[in-house]
Amino acid sequence: MSSEFTEFSKKIDSLIKPGRLFKRLFENNELPLKGLTGSLKALTLKGLVESGSKTWVAVLPDEEEAEILSEELTGLMGESAALFPGGDEEADSPVVINPRRSGLQMRAIRGLLEGRCRVVVTGSRGFFHRFPDPRVLKSQCIDLRPGIETPFTRLVERLVTAGYSRESMVERPGEISVRGGILDIFPYTGENPHRIEFMGDRVESMRLFDVQTQRSIGSGKELMLIPAPMTWQQREHTILDYSDRGCVFIEDPERILEYGRKRYPAKDALSPEIMESKLNRIPKAIHHTLGSGDWIDIGGRSCSPLGRTAGEIREKICSMTDTGQSVTVVCASHENVRRVRRFLEVEEEPISGLSILRGPIRKGFRIESGSLTVYSDSEIFGRKTRSHRDTQFKEGIILRELSALRQGDYVVHIDHGVGRYQGLQKIRVQGLDRECLAVEYQEGDKLYVPVEKMERVQKYNSREGHVPALNRLGGTAWEQQKKKTKTAIQTVARELVDLYSTRQIIKGYAFSPDSAWHRDLESVFPHEETVDQTRAMIEVKRDMERTRPMDRLICGDVGFGKTEVAVRAAFKAVADSKQVAVLVPTTILAQQHGYTFRERLSRFPVHIEMLSRFRSRSEQKEVIEGLASGAIDVVIGTHRLLSKDVQFKDLGLLIIDEEQRFGVRHKERLKSLRENVDVLTLSATPIPRTLHLSLMGIRDMSVINTPPKERLPIHTEVMPFNEEVIAEALEREIERGGQVFFVHNRIRSIYGVSRMIRRLVPGARLAVAHGRMDEKELEHVMLEFGDKKYDCLVSTLIIGSGLDMPNVNTLIVHRADQLGLSQLYQLRGRVGRSDRRAYAYLLTPPFHLLTREALKRLRTIEELTELGSGFQIAMRDLEIRGTGNLLGYRQSGHIDALGFDLYTRMVEEAVREIRLENEEVETAPVPVDCSVQVNFTALLPESYILDESQRVNLYRRFAAANETEKIDGLLRELRDRFGPVPPEARMLAEIARLKIQGSRTGIKRIVVDSRRIKLFFHETWVDSFASSELFSRHIRTLLDSSPVPLRFLRGDVFGIQLDVPEDSGEVVDFTKNLLHRWSQLFTF
Repeated sequence: MSSEFTEFSKKIDSLIKPGRLFKRLFENNELPLKGLTGSLKALTLKGLVESGSKTWVAVLPDEEEAEILSEELTGLMGESAALFPGGDEEADSPVVINPRRSGLQMRAIRGLLEGRCRVVVTGSRGFFHRFPDPRVLKSQCIDLRPGIETPFTRLVERLVTAGYSRESMVERPGEISVRGGILDIFPYTGENPHRIEFMGDRVESMRLFDVQTQRSIGSGKELMLIPAPMTWQQREHTILDYSDRGCVFIEDPERILEYGRKRYPAKDALSPEIMESKLNRIPKAIHHTLGSGDWIDIGGRSCSPLGRTAGEIREKICSMTDTGQSVTVVCASHENVRRVRRFLEVEEEPISGLSILRGPIRKGFRIESGSLTVYSDSEIFGRKTRSHRDTQFKEGIILRELSALRQGDYVVHIDHGVGRYQGLQKIRVQGLDRECLAVEYQEGDKLYVPVEKMERVQKYNSREGHVPALNRLGGTAWEQQKKKTKTAIQTVARELVDLYSTRQIIKGYAFSPDSAWHRDLESVFPHEETVDQTRAMIEVKRDMERTRPMDRLICGDVGFGKTEVAVRAAFKAVADSKQVAVLVPTTILAQQHGYTFRERLSRFPVHIEMLSRFRSRSEQKEVIEGLASGAIDVVIGTHRLLSKDVQFKDLGLLIIDEEQRFGVRHKERLKSLRENVDVLTLSATPIPRTLHLSLMGIRDMSVINTPPKERLPIHTEVMPFNEEVIAEALEREIERGGQVFFVHNRIRSIYGVSRMIRRLVPGARLAVAHGRMDEKELEHVMLEFGDKKYDCLVSTLIIGSGLDMPNVNTLIVHRADQLGLSQLYQLRGRVGRSDRRAYAYLLTPPFHLLTREALKRLRTIEELTELGSGFQIAMRDLEIRGTGNLLGYRQSGHIDALGFDLYTRMVEEAVREIRLENEEVETAPVPVDCSVQVNFTALLPESYILDESQRVNLYRRFAAANETEKIDGLLRELRDRFGPVPPEARMLAEIARLKIQGSRTGIKRIVVDSRRIKLFFHETWVDSFASSELFSRHIRTLLDSSPVPLRFLRGDVFGIQLDVPEDSGEVVDFTKNLLHRWSQLFTF
């Protein structure tokens, strides 16, 4: 916290006098309060907590308000404040289904048990949460720290009893892994997992490690492990029993007790009567938000609203300071402090009485007695500040999910095609054990791939749910498919190159540099730009200011900021008196873009209209006339914009959203429209960064892969189907003026589900939407829902893409267990697009009817966050679709046939070849593929790494390593994760080093036995150098400088053989040293 904010906080304390309030609380056992408006509530509670040594529990009626208060207190007090979110885990669930909620709960309880937490904030659900006796729970906790003696086997048994699951590798909260004397633990609190190394029964060291890399990232000091909630017995206590005779801050207690009356009978341990009697025995500060009484008025009031433009806001602030008030603007970051100062132009013209500082204030307030008014930066920019709390919570990330090989998975061998992985198998070759990947092909034929050649094999990835056909081992179909795909890729790549080249020579309009108006527009953008978004904006502006017409594609997920780039580009065009056409595939999207453009450009004299078939004939005629006369600056429309009767006076920019969704006839009209104007195309399906990089220089493209920094995470819960939850979720959303998506992906029974919802929430206005409805009827329903004429839309998966409805902030998905990860990811992206907390409920059959694997998959679904494994899987599926959209749908069949990874590699190669052709330059051969055969055992012993999938993962990484530094890093990782590295594993690393050195010196194959080395050179290397004088000179140098006699090998492949003397040490080390000397002559 800055010194400025500390002084500000002291000023607030001098006005509200928390010490005096605390004294009165203990004199009367009760402190009735009112006037805690906005963030004054958090500042007052902080003052009360710090006035004594008691532990506090703060209870608010609403869960969302509780989370906001917790965030503010965390900003003010650090780890002394914690949140206890409400909600019980399913009692019979063998895994924690909601790791984020469980982690926050466990952290709060641990803080109370350890006495480190001064205040815990909860809502009504948390207030009525059932707990075991705190003394019993504390006795069951496990304490670990370096130097402590504890029987290792007994410790593992205690952890399993405490609800920890024993796994081969720790990936999520609540898991442990045992490897020899190393114990990995991922606490349920959700913080970094710990790696504990034992010497016998003594804890030798404790380290933190990262689940993504599985590598240690720092030292650990001590660890207190609380048993999992699923193991808690005799839950007859509440969170009040954990505050150790502390104090309570409670807001509108009647609303909280009413919540309990609806759920708990009179004799229940959590009945409102019993809870009220507990409250009466505890010193409590009661905040009343409504009504009147003999209450202490803290004096907080809501701030008067500010204007919309910088000038209006500055004028309002000056009018307040002129009357003797002091105004403070508190910003969430240093960057926002700079933005506010720049926006209000205080550097040029300082405002006396105005302070701008950084601090954790979410909502402004004013205190009349102190003539003080406080605003947050969100109130200056017209938005609500978004939460950053979730960034503190580390969810488990499945490191292996995308690349892990499990028996039965489809794989692609570059030379032999698609097969089915059958596991690792040991085979004996020339008296040595070798571990190989067994791959099954058609008719049960098997291919055994040595682990040192694993780079030839990769997991098959394609569209979610697609099942490939197996190739025939030794057949010709695979090579034919590769040739066919390569031809198709080259055709597309050449088209892109030709289009790009043609575009370069056309002369267009060069737009003017940004003016003060542009900076005004950007300063009130209601979010903090991401790095990708900023880069895209710079690239678009740079293109527009050039004389050649822009033709840029922006790829990025829905909600990642593409529309804002389009708005700024449109404004740049309008500022130069040019017209802008925004073309979208559906009327709904036209309506949504119209709302966004009007909202963002409302401060400026920009005339925006919409053109679609849902406008009357007279309205359409008026818009068309306005476009022809130049009266309309920006038009947003469907394919109606492509009609021949639509003419522009001076079109300067064409923005196309989701071009792939337009038909062939529309695309032909688009070609004529875009000839001499700047074109900006938006695509909601992302593409991989590797493909983006390979296409740079033949397609102007900006990729936005990062979500908004301040996006409020969606509260996601997986739970068994429960009518009470459905009713509560609908009622809460409707009560706060929002809307609900209810997804039921069965047309046959969708109307029955609609009737059930009417029964549960009789007052709700419902609509039904599915794909078999008439197109106009469906569009009409969607438009009316967008116009807020319905509270809930019961729909199939048709809402899964393209919709932007900020007022919809609750999603309920029925039978979520039957949907794919990418489907769920896209569905969930339909909510959480405003400044309100969004909720997603994924309903399933009862947990006890599901297998443990199904439950784990559900937990993965719940981890569909930007950091979670589910996100990675969903994004892979979306990237495959995005690649098809970019390169043409005819490419989708090739992607399915070869797998996504091999396909993208072939795209990169094709583009590189075409570039070289066009540039007509010669280049040295690239490093070649080198194989190594040694007469020594080289593998990862099962006794060292028992889990097969982990061995496969490490074999793959050794085989794919292209730098010796990566080999060193892998050896360090082995030591860190599994203990001292055995000789067989070290030999595997040495083979990897030889492969790297060989590939850089043009060597195709290295054969090493006990006293002989054979080196075979690659044909491309020989072809490039064999006829040159340089080659002859190098060969003479080799002959003269070689420490041992060498001779050339006869045959189809050029090679050299060396016999290593007995006194030359290890033959592998000798080979490495030899190749190192040679690399100085032949490195590419």
